[in-house]
Amino acid sequence: TSVEVELEGNQVETLSVEKVENTTLFPEEIPGYIGGAYDFSVSGTFDTAKINFEFDQEFLNDESFDPIIYYFNEEEQEFEELNTTVIGNVASAEVTHFSKYILLNRTVYQNSFKWQDVWDKRNNLPSLIEFTIKIPGSNNQEKIYQHTSMVSF
Repeated sequence: TSVEVELEGNQVETLSVEKVENTTLFPEEIPGYIGGAYDFSVSGTFDTAKINFEFDQEFLNDESFDPIIYYFNEEEQEFEELNTTVIGNVASAEVTHFSKYILLNRTVYQNSFKWQDVWDKRNNLPSLIEFTIKIPGSNNQEKIYQHTSMVSF
């Protein structure tokens, strides 16, 4: 992982690219995981930077492999896809701020959000579903609400 950025002289020593060791936010089990997440930082501001993630060339043998750099939006707690360019075995993206970024196989990552209904719909009988809600009231009397529905799957 590397970065290309133009900085003022006093900023150069503050430039940092560190692997994030937080396995809660970035576990190896993330669908499409290629390698670790990295935290890019520098004191002050800059116009643009190019971040680069090198990956094993063996991944290129898989036709469905689609390496994309994602920004981890800490406020929303989600990954945001960046416009990524791949040359050889290096994925790159232009950024206007430093934060935490990760390289994922977009094909696997996006497919992890697709849910398919694979139920066998033959011979399914209707089911009775009942909801009961108890709400404490004044004078030790509680209100009870019940709802019953017949549904078929």
